[in-house]
Amino acid sequence: MQSIGIRALACAWALAGCVATPEPVPDGVPPSIDAPPSDPGNVLVVLIDDIGTEDLAVYGPALPVTPTIDSLATKGMVFTNAYAAPMCSPTRAELLTGRHGRRYGIGDALWIERDDPELPLRERTIPEMLEAAPDVWATAHVGKWHVSGHGEGAASHPNLQGFPLASGTLFNPAVSMLGADHPLGYFEWEQFEDGEVGFADGYLTTRVADDAIEVLEDLPEPWFVHLAFNSAHFPLHAPPEELLNTPLPPPEAGVDRSEALYVAMIEALDTELGRVLDSLDPAVRERTTIILASDNGTTNPAGDPARQKGSMWEGGVHVPLIISGPEVRPGTVSSALTHTVDLYPTIANLAAVDLTSPDQPRLDGFSLLGELREPNQGHMQRRFVFTERFANGEPPSPPTAWLVRNERFKLMQLWMQQPRLFDLAADPAEAVDLLADPTNEQERIASDLREALEEMVAQVVYEAP
Repeated sequence: MQSIGIRALACAWALAGCVATPEPVPDGVPPSIDAPPSDPGNVLVVLIDDIGTEDLAVYGPALPVTPTIDSLATKGMVFTNAYAAPMCSPTRAELLTGRHGRRYGIGDALWIERDDPELPLRERTIPEMLEAAPDVWATAHVGKWHVSGHGEGAASHPNLQGFPLASGTLFNPAVSMLGADHPLGYFEWEQFEDGEVGFADGYLTTRVADDAIEVLEDLPEPWFVHLAFNSAHFPLHAPPEELLNTPLPPPEAGVDRSEALYVAMIEALDTELGRVLDSLDPAVRERTTIILASDNGTTNPAGDPARQKGSMWEGGVHVPLIISGPEVRPGTVSSALTHTVDLYPTIANLAAVDLTSPDQPRLDGFSLLGELREPNQGHMQRRFVFTERFANGEPPSPPTAWLVRNERFKLMQLWMQQPRLFDLAADPAEAVDLLADPTNEQERIASDLREALEEMVAQVVYEAP
């Protein structure tokens, strides 16, 4: 069998001469551009936190009860092969830039306890990209940010990245920049707003919805709003009862309510998202593209933590993606391979921004507009998708984990372990590693996937400041 070992792939990731300059491949940039709509409408990105496909009824399970998200799926398109980074900060940065985190050194969650890098201001975010649109777009961020540093001026980072209006949490709700003398969470947290940070209380998911409704009331059209809920990120808690569709079981000595709390947090999020959408004038809602995505896979306490958030197993990187709007065929399902980096060029395409102009940065995503109009008709150019996890910093270190997959097969490696190959069509639970006793055909598939990975990674070059 052809070697697919750590050393060979570390060379590819290091990009230090181990891989020759590649020929252009179908997964290169610039992204495909479809004819933009005559009316750009508005765009609302709803980013949910630590929720995987197995956590939403749209993708199969009975709980939680999420009528708002179900309605978005009914009115729009559900993507069944959407991928993200396995951790929060890289996905958030990739969504905002359309570029993999390896280009600017964010490959893991940013921690306040470490001297981690922030998303560089030189990166062109969605609101900055929209400045090149034919129409004047109003933009705002509401909710969790988590791509900034934690030093002086951190609360201004969203504004400096192009959002004139920005409020929410810089990190996770339990994190304190101000040095709180007691635990924080969803009922008391640190709230930033346009450069200032202070303590806030109430219920965080409700506060995010309130802030979004207030912003949406005043924004002129067309607008782009980045709405990032914190839920269902820890700490687990019992939301206000009036937000739940499924009553929580009462606390009992010796009874673990962790899974029930996780479900309740998702239901509360769904209720508050419904309130945000109901606040829109029906005509405005009709011309708004709504994109719902998750930053990484599940943290459901009922699952196996080793196969969830942070890992390259499907539970860590296979995420919900639902898009509804005037350009979307309602009630459709797409099996196209997609990645968080595709949302940036999709929004640019909706806004008629020319991404092929020389002053635009090199992107890693593809516009989904053609797929939204005609699903599963070959509009997506991507034949492979990859994602990774690596230590933050410059230059990026070799990854602790990575994966590459095509329409059917997935090759993945956890650091210091041998690569594994799975047939996701026949084995979606990833129970059988085909490289444990491979056939010649399986060896060839693994080799082809490794070659595709090296070609893609060779194009995602770290860009020094």
